[in-house]
Amino acid sequence: MPEYCFIQGCPNHYRGKKTLGATTNVTDPTKSRLFRVPKDDILKKIWSEKIPRTVITRESLMETESMTRALIPEDVTSRQVVSPQNLGFVAGVILRERLFDDAGHGLLMTLFALWMVVKEKPLAAKKIQSEIWVICFAGRYIMLLMGLFSIYAGFIYNDVFSKGVNIFGSAYKVNLTDHELQHHHSGMLVPNEANNHYRQTPYPFGVDPIWMLAENKIPYLNAYKMKISIIFGVVHMGFGVILGIWNHRGSYPWMCTFDSHHLYWHGTVQVRDDTVALDGCENYMYPGQETLQKVMIITAVLVVPILLFGKPILFKMEMNKAKNHAVNYFLSDYLDVFSKLPIFIQTLHNHNGTAEGEDVEVAGVPQTENHEGGDEPHEFSDVMIHQAIHTIEYVLGSVSHTASYLRLWALSLAHSQLSEVLWLMVLRKGLMFQDWYGGVILYFIFAAWAALTVSILVLMEGLSAFLHTLRLHW
Repeated sequence: MPEYCFIQGCPNHYRGKKTLGATTNVTDPTKSRLFRVPKDDILKKIWSEKIPRTVITRESLMETESMTRALIPEDVTSRQVVSPQNLGFVAGVILRERLFDDAGHGLLMTLFALWMVVKEKPLAAKKIQSEIWVICFAGRYIMLLMGLFSIYAGFIYNDVFSKGVNIFGSAYKVNLTDHELQHHHSGMLVPNEANNHYRQTPYPFGVDPIWMLAENKIPYLNAYKMKISIIFGVVHMGFGVILGIWNHRGSYPWMCTFDSHHLYWHGTVQVRDDTVALDGCENYMYPGQETLQKVMIITAVLVVPILLFGKPILFKMEMNKAKNHAVNYFLSDYLDVFSKLPIFIQTLHNHNGTAEGEDVEVAGVPQTENHEGGDEPHEFSDVMIHQAIHTIEYVLGSVSHTASYLRLWALSLAHSQLSEVLWLMVLRKGLMFQDWYGGVILYFIFAAWAALTVSILVLMEGLSAFLHTLRLHW
């Protein structure tokens, strides 16, 4: 594989000067453009066995390098692989908005990021050295996208500063009589045609606002967010396995490994579904679901040996094939060398005065004394050990990583509960005063509520959501 090595021929006493004398135009192979170098310098093409890296160009949206540097180290990607830059950037934004799902808080972040984007050049010219400001300004584009996606997620969960918004009108109808309300502490709305509590058409977008007033609000939202987090986790990890298959599509051992990854991973997903079903669930979503789950469980168990021994066996077969090919080539092309070997050694001894007992290396005949045992067992053992470690990590990680996506549900619940606590314990107190001085007190209470909202729910929770998003990518 060719590599380009730039050999500088400039003398030491010329270094640091602006003019280096005569120059020539040289083509940069990595960027396909011309640049000028002194004639004494050489751009030499050398041969190397190293696989060249893939050049990842940063678009204008990615020029801040905030998310890109965190997700994609520049010295990791190999040649001709799918660039994880754009995929990781968008996936990070989507996963993060599931953790930061308040439309009001997302609006505050969007306005701040939009101000930095609009005033980008004047703010960059000021060259503010504050560390916090440098971090925020470097991530202005990703903050803008995160804010917009948080607004979207907030409307999905119908959560705006911990309050629900009734835009389209609730799909439930409260038609309880006064007698029922007087004799019962609470009422229940049953969504069936007999009770006429439901209009039989769902709320057009997001969660119905009547759930914000229900006593079972938290259990309902918990189940809703938990299912969404698992769906996002399954899609995210499955897409990653598909990208791994695509990146190694030209390597048969790796294709075998990643196909086993895909089968095992889907099988473990069905294992978790079947575990829930064994607890007493009999209402399946489609006919034959139980049979399909059992087949996937058996498939997941059977592909573990393939995942463990598939790549080492194929690697061993390729090594034996290459070894046999080399032996046949050696015997056919160098048979005459062995037949004339004594005459050739005697000729070298007579003309060059070779001392008795000194080793003589014949051109084309490799010495084998330094290769006792060969590299084959060592290389095969390395592959086997590496594959065993990889199999253990993947088998255990396929379960633990899916559980890691439950943080999308847990942090979302914590964020909404903390926002509701701030509303009930701070801002609501200021709204309870009836006299004229209530407006004055509300002014200071609102300032305290706004300060706590920005500092805790927007800054601290926003940073926490970003860090958890990075964890899900790693």
